[in-house]
Parts: sequence; structure tokens; C-alpha cells
Amino acid sequence: MALTDWMRAACEVLLPRLCQSCGTRLNDSEDSICTGCIMKLPYRTSVGTDCDDAVDRCAIVTRTVAPFGYTHGSMLGRLINRVKGGGHARLAHQLGVLAAAELDRHGVFGDIDVLLPVPLAPEKLKTRGYNQARELAIGISSYTGLPVVDAMSRPLSTHSQKQMREAERMTNIRGTFILDDPGTCRGKHVMLVDDVMTTGATMHECARQLQGVARAVTLMAVARTELI
Repeated sequence: MALTDWMRAACEVLLPRLCQSCGTRLNDSEDSICTGCIMKLPYRTSVGTDCDDAVDRCAIVTRTVAPFGYTHGSMLGRLINRVKGGGHARLAHQLGVLAAAELDRHGVFGDIDVLLPVPLAPEKLKTRGYNQARELAIGISSYTGLPVVDAMSRPLSTHSQKQMREAERMTNIRGTFILDDPGTCRGKHVMLVDDVMTTGATMHECARQLQGVARAVTLMAVARTELI
């Protein structure tokens, strides 16, 4: 047995790879989430505009898409919270791959040119060590081959929006994003990527920065909650 094979085998015994959801040991073909837990994910793909009755939406947005439903405390909810807690970029990558595979079944990526992750505020980026939206986008990119562009920043922090209603969220998030590199998005159909969408206020504010630059914008969240 080669030394590298021996070391790999020893690591598997001493530090076995475990499913981030149920804790069972992963086999060689599994990555972060076991096949059994993947089958239990809440596959509820939604594709639509959902702008008719919404507050202050961005006209450049042509559709919103989400492969999974989101419920607080659910298996997927715990996985996303783990990603947002830091130290689980690889788990974010796999969630991105799973999301892309499901959306691909619905032909979502046919006219998309680039993936643009929703930026994270600097202090959260420092604490977390990565932007979970970007890690999700990397997973989507590995499945689709679409490039990830870091064209936008979020220099301003905002209050937590968990308990806010839609109009409050729109006011809270207004003016917090800057399009730093419009050239990477000019004339293109941009897919904005985030982890969870509730009212869509954050993603629509990002899309607003792309008006007059991008050809179209699709909002993509890995999971979608019911509107509050």
C-alpha cells in the first residue's frame, strides 16, 4: 500500500467523514450529506415572477427560482444554519450542486450568463470566514460551468431582518449594495445567488444596482420560505 493510501485509510479510521445532517458515516461517493438525507430534502421547485403583489420590486428581474422549501428547524434549515455558522464551506458547495441539479431539470440555466453571489457585510465576512452565497455559487458553477463574478459589495451593515415585514425589509436594505465591476455583468443575464429568500427584499435591492447594466436578472435562492 502506498504511503498516501495508508495515510488516507488511517484518517478514515481516526477521523471518519460523517453526514452533516444525520451523522452517519459517508461512503466514498458521498460528500458532506449522505444519499439518504439528500432524498429527504424538501424538493419544492418554484419558478415564477412573484412580483405582481410585491412591494417596490425591481423591473429588471424576470423571474425568481428556488429548488427547495424552507421551514425553520427543518433538516435543510439546520444545514443552512451550519453553513452560516462558519467552517462549512464544503457543505455549502454541495448544497449548491444539489440546488443546481434540481433547477437544471427545469431548464433554468439555459439563458444564464454569469452567477453573482449576494455580498456579505464586512464584519459578518470576517466572523464567518466566507460568504455563504459565494460558496453556494461555487457549487452551482461546478455543476453548470457558469462563471462566478464578484461584481458587487456590501459596505453598509443592516439590522437583522428575521422579524421584519416586507416593507420594513425594503427600507432596511435600501442603499446597502454597490456594483463595483459593472463590466462583468454588462448586457448579460445575471443570476443572483443567495441561501434563503423570504420576501426577496435583499435580492431585489441587489438587482436594482444592475438596472441599465445587465440584460436581465434571475433571483435564485437555495430555499424559499412562505411570504410573511
